[in-house]
Amino acid sequence: MHRYRYAATLAAVLLAACGGGGGGGGGGSTTSPDNGNGVTYSATQISAATSSSTVTTGVTVSGKAQAQIVPNNLTSGRLNYAGQYYTAIRGATVELLDAGSSAVLATATTDGSGNYSFLAPTNTSVKVRVKAEAVSTSTSYAQYNVSVRDNTNSNALYVLDSATFNTGTSDVTKNLNADSGWDTNTATYTGTRASGPFALLDTAYKGMLKIAKAKSLVVIPKLNMFWSVNNRPSSGTLSAGDIGTSFFGGYDSGSGAYQLYILGKEGVDTDEFDETVVAHEFGHYMQAAFSRDNSIGGSHAFNHKLDMRVAFSEGWGNAWGGIATERTVYSDSSGTAQASGFTVNLASSGGSSKGWFNETSVAYVLTTINQNSGFTPIWDALTSSDFKTNARVSSLYSFLANLSSSALTAVSSTLTAESIGSTDGWGTGETNDGSVPGALAVYKTHSNFSGTNAQYCVDYTYYNSVSGANKLGVSQFIRMTLPSSRTYTFTAGGGTGTDPDFRIYQGGNVYYGETTGTSETKNVALTAGDAVMVLTDYNKLTSANCFNLSVN
Repeated sequence: MHRYRYAATLAAVLLAACGGGGGGGGGGSTTSPDNGNGVTYSATQISAATSSSTVTTGVTVSGKAQAQIVPNNLTSGRLNYAGQYYTAIRGATVELLDAGSSAVLATATTDGSGNYSFLAPTNTSVKVRVKAEAVSTSTSYAQYNVSVRDNTNSNALYVLDSATFNTGTSDVTKNLNADSGWDTNTATYTGTRASGPFALLDTAYKGMLKIAKAKSLVVIPKLNMFWSVNNRPSSGTLSAGDIGTSFFGGYDSGSGAYQLYILGKEGVDTDEFDETVVAHEFGHYMQAAFSRDNSIGGSHAFNHKLDMRVAFSEGWGNAWGGIATERTVYSDSSGTAQASGFTVNLASSGGSSKGWFNETSVAYVLTTINQNSGFTPIWDALTSSDFKTNARVSSLYSFLANLSSSALTAVSSTLTAESIGSTDGWGTGETNDGSVPGALAVYKTHSNFSGTNAQYCVDYTYYNSVSGANKLGVSQFIRMTLPSSRTYTFTAGGGTGTDPDFRIYQGGNVYYGETTGTSETKNVALTAGDAVMVLTDYNKLTSANCFNLSVN
């Protein structure tokens, strides 16, 4: 049985917020404060700034676009409003609009310091608009298309507008500042939260920059990031802001874009400034767009013993949160005045639950690789053909099997410390079962292809203690080395009340079983070589969780 929820189709309109204007010069480099690791972000870019205009003679309108950022306290995770700072809005689309008709007179993109410039007609009433989007079709740099939209307002694109002004006959400097809207006297947001969308755009920009450093001329698939001040942790309709949590929403064929949904409800949970949280979700997008992610999702915590697909996906997301932002502290704010929260040291152990099934252990391993060998070996392993198309599911083992030998050697002591006993893609020789019966071998072996039954049992010991079908032991992973290329019939049957559920992986494809009462079957044409079945019981009984599997 295949049970998924699919996201809605998107549309696009415009939202406008007012930005600061006036004189002053642009130019220069913008950096953020020390992020807790002795590292500051220098203004940099992943594509050339551009400019075009409908006029050939006139005056130059130029300036700098900036967004006010609220950093996390890296001890408590809360937002530190006393430490607000401005950072450049990089790679964003800028338009010069006729104040009367709203016609676009000129366009530009900001450079790595947030600067823009274009030619404007003289003596014309205009305004400057900065869009919460970064788009590049360059063939000399990375290509990308990222936008931040309001899912509670017809998926409107966020923009920042200057006040209306007259171009006159001399060059004009027009700076735009997207402010946070925070009132320190009342400890609430009293102004437009204009910087929120641009903070999200900047986190995405950092991620794209890291990707482009690992792979030049990369084509980054389209991404829509949905944020609203109404987005809250409640279940319901996405268009009403009931998004449940910040999450990766997969690919939407209607818009041709991947989707992220980000929390923004003041006094409850806001994530626009929790850049490691946003980068975590961006990491899921990266894995789906460039690599492979077989995670079944579900609830998870840093100390849980997870299904290895989930452990790798969430551990990767956590690690990427630090890699992209060049931090080792993962932080998340929440609560009244965003004054609560938590932090996690990504460069530390998984604790009492450490192992191949623990997202904190996975994050620690990936963080250590990045610290010792840089991000490129991680990118190369994730995007390798073997990782993407091998019959093995996405897991730490499959990742390690594709890691360069030098990077693997450099992380060996961390693997030992985290009780990860195998670097083989199949987890061969692993001895850490997390005290969950049946967790080992990581992959069971099925070698009969003439219809003889073999029994495989799933275990709900850990599931029953922490809940969630995504926990260790709830699924069994079965390796089959098929002797020939032909159509195979797979049948899994169980006792009264059971509901077997399986998926078969080979060559980057996945095939889902079809339910018939208390059994599940599937006829599928496969090639000689490895295939993997993931078998579980959808009903998750506390007994009678063994199944007879036949392959014919």
